[in-house]
Amino acid sequence: MSGETKWEGRSERDRAMAGHVVSRLSFTFPLSEQRPVTLLLGARGSGKTTFLEHLQEKAGGIPVARLDLAQLSREGSTPFAVTHALASRMVPHRAGFPRIALPAYFVLATAATVRMDGEAPPATVTAAIMDKLTGPPPTGLDGITAAVEALGAPAPVRAALHLAPLGRRAWMRWRISRVLRDWLSGTPWVGVRDGLLDLQQRFSGDDPRERWDIEVELLKLFLSGLRHAYRKVPLAMPPPTRCLVLLDNVDSTLGDRFLSQLLEARTDTAPDPLVVTATAGSYPEPLGDLVAPGAPLLAPWSDQERAFSEKPVDDGLGVGQLRNLHRREAVAQATDFIKTIPGPRPDQDNAPGWLGWAVHELTRGHPAATARIFAALRREGGPWDHRLRRIWDPKTGLVDELLQRLLPRETGDQLRAALVRGSAAIGLEHAAVVPRLWTEPYAGTRAEYGNFAQNPLHTMHVSTGDPEADGPVQVLHPMLRFLLLRKLAETGPAEDFTWDTVHTALRDWAEEEGRPGMAAYHALALGDVPYAAAYLNDRFDNGEETPHRWCSRLCRLRRAPRREDAHDETPSDHYERLVGHLNRGPVDGRLRTVTRLLAASWICPEPPQDPATDRVGDPYRMPLGDPLRELNGEIAGRFRTLAYSAGGTWNGVLGAKAVQYERRPW
Repeated sequence: MSGETKWEGRSERDRAMAGHVVSRLSFTFPLSEQRPVTLLLGARGSGKTTFLEHLQEKAGGIPVARLDLAQLSREGSTPFAVTHALASRMVPHRAGFPRIALPAYFVLATAATVRMDGEAPPATVTAAIMDKLTGPPPTGLDGITAAVEALGAPAPVRAALHLAPLGRRAWMRWRISRVLRDWLSGTPWVGVRDGLLDLQQRFSGDDPRERWDIEVELLKLFLSGLRHAYRKVPLAMPPPTRCLVLLDNVDSTLGDRFLSQLLEARTDTAPDPLVVTATAGSYPEPLGDLVAPGAPLLAPWSDQERAFSEKPVDDGLGVGQLRNLHRREAVAQATDFIKTIPGPRPDQDNAPGWLGWAVHELTRGHPAATARIFAALRREGGPWDHRLRRIWDPKTGLVDELLQRLLPRETGDQLRAALVRGSAAIGLEHAAVVPRLWTEPYAGTRAEYGNFAQNPLHTMHVSTGDPEADGPVQVLHPMLRFLLLRKLAETGPAEDFTWDTVHTALRDWAEEEGRPGMAAYHALALGDVPYAAAYLNDRFDNGEETPHRWCSRLCRLRRAPRREDAHDETPSDHYERLVGHLNRGPVDGRLRTVTRLLAASWICPEPPQDPATDRVGDPYRMPLGDPLRELNGEIAGRFRTLAYSAGGTWNGVLGAKAVQYERRPW
């Protein structure tokens, strides 16, 4: 779109990961210390493909190959086809690099793939292989020149063969014969023919293990050819960088097989000049038992950590992750965005800081969602707080667009419907145990739902390194949960599961199980402010309650989802509507204060975090009810009223909460 700034590769995250890969490209880096494969794990929309595209652009003139293994898998490709594609991309010569010729690989790859009748005599097979390699007598230079290059003709020979087309064909037949003899340890010509026939039959036969072994052997020949080329670097030539291989979607069926072959081919062999960076949106098969189901594989990057590191999980395999963007990276995007938008800028002090904070609160730094929200805001007009709410109108299509981008591709309609109703709970596991949400014909999806809930790359679980704040892996990424909740809010009364029926089922189950805090949470999601406020007020009276624990209960409640945030209603009007029942008859003074505090804090965005009270295992927080923080003064005032009336230790804790709301979160 005109005026938009390309952001791929510019974030701190991408620069850190790119720097890690580039450091591996140096020819002076000890080969013995190189991890053969760096596997980057990331949920859908985390920027895996765009990062590889950025690396390819950054690579410049070095030998580089980028392959989408999911696309190749859909096209029916094989691991050998991947090896062949990599080899073909490495052969064209680049200035400043050794001339990479892979004669053994190309000859034997051609021999293996010749289609022949199993009864054909060896001489016929050999002749067919020679014809396929050399082609018909050439009439020009194009077709056969590449083959001459691949077979490693010395420069004087190449020059001479350009002048003698028929001699070129004869030279190739001689060179191919030499390669075959070398491969078969100098056996007589009849042995070469027998070896070629054996190779062709094992590759084309019905035994998958035989085919696997040949594919691994061809991959080893490819790597051996690269090592040989780099050993012949002239002393006068500056050390070249290594070759870069970028593999997208190695968690596909084809990716699982090729990654396994690559690791097998590199076992007990000399280091080669390949630097391999692969990406996956789920756990590839080669990880095997190295990853416990439902457990995060890696420690997350902290907000302060700017360097990328990988974790060795097996010999020859290191794993890293694509983290969400930090708020400062969202602010940097907002700064670029504001410079390019037509019309009025946000009317706020530190406008980039405010807009970056608001978008980051929505997305928690999810890269694809962040980019799409900025694009949607560009299309809107009017006050910026209204824009932030208006882009979620069903007519804009943004919710469906993002859900399609964030949910795994294989998510069927039934699982998606189950996730929509499951999103009403704090964690997917809470909804899984409520019988009313799994009546027939919906019970059949429970196993699939459970598998989804246990996979942190599917739930896109936010891991900050503090599980008490993040909750278990079944807690959805706030952006994904928000989108699913929007779909739940759109369901009509004719549907089996609506916002009201799902939250009512969850509230009733919590009451039956003796979990009043969870019951109050879902009551508030239903708009029942008196019910939730009565729960909070009762806990205030409890002699065993501490002020920190009470503030944590308030924090849990204020993160209950809201059905909608109308852009044509001011936060103050929304607030007064929620507490309107207080004007109908007498109400206890403290209950009145608690009710107003709960209603205002439910609408208002989260203040800067207080570790002592806000680590409640629920990272869901949405700024759309009051993105300009109009109600912050009301909240601070209610906290001070409670602090004054309670006295003692309550006074200090509640007074600190008032100060917490008086500070800007951006």
